[in-house]
Amino acid sequence: MAPGGRLEVLAVHTVGVWRWKDIPKDLQCVICENAFELPCAQCDAPGDSCPPAFGSCGHIFHLHCIGAWLHRDGVRSEEQGTCPMCRQLWQYAPQQPANGASSSSSSLGNLMEVQLNAPSSPVADDAMAEEAEQLEMFIRSSALASAALDSQS
Repeated sequence: MAPGGRLEVLAVHTVGVWRWKDIPKDLQCVICENAFELPCAQCDAPGDSCPPAFGSCGHIFHLHCIGAWLHRDGVRSEEQGTCPMCRQLWQYAPQQPANGASSSSSSLGNLMEVQLNAPSSPVADDAMAEEAEQLEMFIRSSALASAALDSQS
């Protein structure tokens, strides 16, 4: 404790929160029942490795969840390859990459929003802004690296 019985703040830690753009905050994948901010049952961590898959019918699922759904065994032939919600033939909706860039990576069209939560003070605000900028640059470079790997395979 600081003199006078006051608490002294030794460090301010920020907490990063991310979510996919264009997906409502409370929406969840109906196949695994996890929110899109969380990984699907097959993934260990959320993010670029567990992107949402947008159907032409307007429904959204984790990419791995819809993949498993479409290729499951023991299903009547008329249900094979259909959307779990509306039973229309499943087709992936075309995604427009951010900033007009061309890429085969489906996650580039749905960049993540990053929000850092911490107590507000001039020093903390500057540190948060710098950390948010670094985190956003890391996310973009990871997405671009992923797109480059996708184009090579």
